[in-house]
Amino acid sequence: MGQHRECAALRGAGWGRPHSTVNYVFKHPPVALITYHYAVMDEMEHRGYHPDPVWRDTNWRGSKLKYSNDREWNCSPALTDYLMCAKADGCLFYPEHDDKYLEECFKKKINFLEKIKKVYFYF
Repeated sequence: MGQHRECAALRGAGWGRPHSTVNYVFKHPPVALITYHYAVMDEMEHRGYHPDPVWRDTNWRGSKLKYSNDREWNCSPALTDYLMCAKADGCLFYPEHDDKYLEECFKKKINFLEKIKKVYFYF
């Protein structure tokens, strides 16, 4: 759910706004973000969640921006190629999603869980 919210924010008004943990996203075309977002939504649906289907429209930029007429975001034809590559074994959505990135994600998650543990189990 958190990844879905982050992807939705980046596809909307957050596109191009500096943010230390996701700046690498802006080095790539929007189709890469949309493809990643599709994979996130696929996983959500697999787990029984129901993300709003409007996010399956590549031109949807969120409730503030609505639909984009910007050619950069009209990427339906390129999406098929990106999805095929992303679903192939060993293909990363972003080259930055390597083992080091995964390790950093795990460390952040562990730190977050430790903070929660202190709040709920230590009075």
